[in-house]
Order: sequence, then structure tokens, then C-alpha cells
Amino acid sequence: MASVCGLLSPMIGFTLVLSSISMSPWFSWRHNALSDLGVGSSSALFNLGLILSGLLVLSYALGLYRAYPRRSIIGLGWLLLASSGLSLIGIGVFPEDKGIIHFYFSVAFFTLLASSLLVLGFGIILHRRYRLAVFTLSMGVSAALVWSVPYEGAAIPEAISSILGSAWITVTAILHLRSSEGISRG
Repeated sequence: MASVCGLLSPMIGFTLVLSSISMSPWFSWRHNALSDLGVGSSSALFNLGLILSGLLVLSYALGLYRAYPRRSIIGLGWLLLASSGLSLIGIGVFPEDKGIIHFYFSVAFFTLLASSLLVLGFGIILHRRYRLAVFTLSMGVSAALVWSVPYEGAAIPEAISSILGSAWITVTAILHLRSSEGISRG
């Protein structure tokens, strides 16, 4: 069930966010942050997308946390990913017009997302799943490095980082659905 949540999270989240963008002719990828969509005419759709996606990431990560040794580095990675899901929920519950708390949830989400992938990548190395480890680490490094490039608005790095995290979640959810070996076994 956790893997199904992992597959649904990007589908639901991106569908609602892209629908919100299509309803907001003022939105500019170069000049806005995605969070600008959280206030105004399409805000309910946008915020619902973040909350649902965050709940699904939280369910995915906690489900897999229970499936792996909790004291391992992979267990820590799953907890960090669960925390990123909680932060994504926070972005939707506290949109930009709620003040500085929105900023804190946003920074936490992108920091925890990249950190979780890096920690999981190192944990996967310890289990000798080298191809998956390289994929995981490259997603984590890329999700962090995208923020080092200067942009006028935040929408582009936010989207790239979210796409990278979603791609990783989708691939690992499929691996878990296909095999009882999962990420660290076998």
C-alpha cells in the first residue's frame, strides 16, 4: 500500500499544480515562485495538491520505514523523507499570505527532500545496490545543486527539485511493487 501512495503522490500533486498554473494567466515561470499560486483564484486547487501529495509522501515514507531496520541509515532516510512530506503539507496549509511560517515550511521541504535522498543513497550503497545508489545520490545532489543557480523567481528550481524527488519516489515505488527485495534487500 505504501508503494501505491508513492506512485499517486506525483500524479495527484503535479496534476493539481499544473491545473492551478493553467488557471493563472499571470503566473510566470521566470518571475514567480510556485507558492504564489497558493493565494488567489486557483489557491484551493494548488494548496489541495500540496496537502494531498504531502500526505501520500508521508504514507509512502512511513510505510517503508516500518519495512526496513529502523536503526539503519536507510531508516533515517525514510524519516527525513516523511518529514519532507510533512513540510509539503505545511506549505499547503500555510500559504504565502500566512506569513513567515510558509517560508519555513518551504525551506524545510526542499532541504529535507534533498537530504533524504542523499542519506538513502548512502544507505543503499551499504546494501551493495550500486546502480540504485548512484541514481538516488544523483537525484539528491541535483535537487540540492539546482538552488545554487541564480533565478529571478523560485518556480524553476522548485519545479526541478520536485520533479527529481518525484522521479525517485516513482522509480522506488515501482521497484517495491515489482519485487519483495525492495531497496536494501537482495
